[in-house]
Amino acid sequence: MEKVNKQERDYYFDNAKFILILLVVMAHFLSPTKSRSNWVLTFWQIANTLHMPALIFISGYFAKGYINSDGSVKVNRIFKIFMYYSFAQITVWLFEYFVLKDTGISKSFLAARSSLWFLQCMIIWMLFLPVVTKVKTKAAIIISIVVGILSGYDAWVSGSLSFSRVLVHFPFYLIGYYFKKEWLLKLKTTRNRILSIIFMVAVIFLVYKLGRKIPNGIITCDKNYYSVKLPFEMSIYLRWILRVAFYLAASALFICLMIWVPVKKTFFSLWGSRTLQVYIGHRYIYLAELKYGWAALAVGKTGILIVALIAVATTVVLSLKPFEYPFKLVAKIRLPLKNKE
Repeated sequence: MEKVNKQERDYYFDNAKFILILLVVMAHFLSPTKSRSNWVLTFWQIANTLHMPALIFISGYFAKGYINSDGSVKVNRIFKIFMYYSFAQITVWLFEYFVLKDTGISKSFLAARSSLWFLQCMIIWMLFLPVVTKVKTKAAIIISIVVGILSGYDAWVSGSLSFSRVLVHFPFYLIGYYFKKEWLLKLKTTRNRILSIIFMVAVIFLVYKLGRKIPNGIITCDKNYYSVKLPFEMSIYLRWILRVAFYLAASALFICLMIWVPVKKTFFSLWGSRTLQVYIGHRYIYLAELKYGWAALAVGKTGILIVALIAVATTVVLSLKPFEYPFKLVAKIRLPLKNKE
């Protein structure tokens, strides 16, 4: 979700980012109601399988600008993400502690508040890149996938520093780094659009039917295989299959989305260039929703529709320019390095 200069805007990915951040906000706002509606649960499971892997892939695609010609990383780029994380971590903690009166929350700076795990992971991935890119491309990607699958057998990865998500999501980031946009553009054919619709209809039907049998802990990628709750019996030695299924599903959904995403500038392209402020900003509303149980007021289909519309309005409002100013101020804080990046 990192920004690039206005002159370098890529409307194709900006359009995709707005759609994805809209899914993020809608999935969060509707999350408290998923136990009351199979349709909401279906949307939540599909959206969560898609939106973060896709946003991470796009972040990896733009990570090409973080590496210098000599293979070293641009330190101030990492420092900017660190400052975003610090700003968000502190303000979210203050909001929880003083506004929501949640005095039992962790005071550790490393314990990412709410969904700030993404920024934490970004910092680690950016530090990984100079090392990983020294390995041959195919080998690096295969190793990252194998590590992501096997990491579920290490109970430690569910601990601090969002390390489970660091390892599980890293293949998306790495593949994005090596990816070429032209590969996606070649898929934008009438035949593939038809196939993508058929595939999405099949996925919606399958997820709706399975629903409660799908382990949500695999989708959120924050738990190891021992702690994830499975609504069915499955040997611990076979649970790696669930992660493989997640990788395949996330990749297929992403391709289906990108086949339909407009390439040229749209009315929401500019909003798509400001996804970070939406990602951080909507958390305050969502945390308040969880604290005060506002979602309980969403009775029936009409109530759920209203919550969905509030999520859309929140995404659009937080995408506006005034909410960009705090991030611009934070981005101006730089390390006093001798070499210019």
